[in-house]
Amino acid sequence: MTNKESEVRKLAQLFINMRSVFKHIAQKNSNLNIFSVAQIETLCFVKSNGSPTMKDVSEYLNISPPSATSIIEPLVKKHELKRITAPRDRRIVQVEITPKGEKKLEESIKNMTTQLEKVLDVLSEKEIKQFSLILEKMSHVEYEK
Repeated sequence: MTNKESEVRKLAQLFINMRSVFKHIAQKNSNLNIFSVAQIETLCFVKSNGSPTMKDVSEYLNISPPSATSIIEPLVKKHELKRITAPRDRRIVQVEITPKGEKKLEESIKNMTTQLEKVLDVLSEKEIKQFSLILEKMSHVEYEK
């Protein structure tokens, strides 16, 4: 195994470990009756994309349309998202974030930011900046679905 392969293997394990850290952060949010990570991701996507279709949401989350419905339905029931019928084709269903959904999303992001600050306390300001730059660079990598 080359040094690079060894480091990539180590990074894979670290990503798995960090997943549990972020899961813990999300659980702290759910204890406060806020959103799951999938719901936060959905609300952010809907907010930044206006009125996407259910298909758009499922493709963004890389899940099946029925799975997207299971994420969206509780948000609709709590009046945080609303379904609207596309004006040109009544078969197409779009979703829109409501003012209540925007408020709850902001609360959730604020809470997650507070929790993340605690996790990042082990890093210096310079390390946080480097980490942020690395994650930003990695987030632009194209991958095959």
